[in-house]
Amino acid sequence: MLKIIELNNVTKKFQNKFVLKNINFSVEKSEIIALLGVNGAGKTTCIQMMLGQEIPTEGNVFLYGQNPVLPKARVKVGLTPQNVEFADGIKSIEILRFVAKHYPNPCAEKTIIEDFELESFLEMKANKLSGGQKRRLALATAFIGNTEIVFLDEPTTGLDVASRQLLWNVVRRYSEQGRTIFLTTHYLEEIEKVASRIIFLHDGQIKIDGTVNEIKKMASKNSSVVEFHCKTPLPDVPLDNVHEMKIQNQTVSLFTYNVDDLIRELVQKNIPFENLTIQKENLESAFLNLSQQHKKG
Repeated sequence: MLKIIELNNVTKKFQNKFVLKNINFSVEKSEIIALLGVNGAGKTTCIQMMLGQEIPTEGNVFLYGQNPVLPKARVKVGLTPQNVEFADGIKSIEILRFVAKHYPNPCAEKTIIEDFELESFLEMKANKLSGGQKRRLALATAFIGNTEIVFLDEPTTGLDVASRQLLWNVVRRYSEQGRTIFLTTHYLEEIEKVASRIIFLHDGQIKIDGTVNEIKKMASKNSSVVEFHCKTPLPDVPLDNVHEMKIQNQTVSLFTYNVDDLIRELVQKNIPFENLTIQKENLESAFLNLSQQHKKG
């Protein structure tokens, strides 16, 4: 089956600096892929090459088996870039209709307007909109083409909680219809709920490519955090089931691979605690752990 996207041994340099090094991955139908990495990891450059906006220094990029610089390859692609600005004097509805006319089978205008709640500012000049309104309009233009894949570069920047939920509802429905989403974001808690796959970039290289659970397992080996308040100084006794400890004011955080044995140990060694909570590794903590691991490496 033809892959939607393929990157084969792709390297990108600007002058003498490597931005991406030997990148290999492919994208298939119905995936929701999140490209993660710290600032400067190469995420935006990677997307730009998949869209034909940047040319690889080495290697090959294919979009539906074609060179992505060709307009016919990009007709099945929707996009919201990281930075959004609109020309002066053009109404929001005019921008939406202008973008729709570039696609052979666009979505129903009414559906997109309702999905992103654009009704209140359709007749307003787009350059006069608030930051959140501009972002919602830009997201609507990404989906109006009814394309097979949509690229979203930091799509929730400037959106409030309700607007972010609107977007994720559209993303889920889009995927259920057999379409593909490729995105970057810093809202890791939300990605944990919607992404089917994570690609983790560090220093221009892919360090991990897998599901959310695979990344959390790789980052922490199923570590959990046992947190509690201790009003007196913590007794100086060894805790066999703790591999890392953090103390801030009266809050003690113990990192463990075995919660049950640790709690039993706290009781047996008369460690005074109250308001104890247990937190499993989530994607955000896994991402931070992986970033620190690769930085050290």
